[in-house]
Amino acid sequence: MLLRALGLVNPTVCELLEMQYQFEEPFIVDSSRITRSLGITATPIEQAITETLRTYRHGQNPAAG
Repeated sequence: MLLRALGLVNPTVCELLEMQYQFEEPFIVDSSRITRSLGITATPIEQAITETLRTYRHGQNPAAG
């Protein structure tokens, strides 16, 4: 109740309450549908983390390509 009352005057708290549902259950990541449809596969998580960390360590922006 207190957070809802604070959300009326504080936009950050309001957004926190709105997005709270995302933390109630685990995220499920499943690439099987796109693999069936387009024949592409997801990057394994270990590889994705390794490559992302490598680009950040070298000062590159992975979003820039």
